Amino acid sequence: DVEIPDELCDPIMSTLIEKPIMLPNNIIMDYSVITRHLLNNDNNPFNREKLNMEILDEFNKKPNEKEKLDEFKKKLEEFKKTLKK
Repeated sequence: DVEIPDELCDPIMSTLIEKPIMLPNNIIMDYSVITRHLLNNDNNPFNREKLNMEILDEFNKKPNEKEKLDEFKKKLEEFKKTLKK
């Protein structure tokens, strides 16, 4: 029983984020969770602004957002290493 830090948990499913992606309102969540959401909805689940995969992909290509996501990925990898010990 390992407690996952809140910052590494998907905000909807409360599970460890496997493949992080950042929403335009700077919330990081798991890619699979947001893609499932967008199959039936065309909005951001946190603020109801229009959202689709194209918007999401473009947003995550921005240098500043990419840098934040890379930093998050490093934290995620460090946490995963502690699980293997």
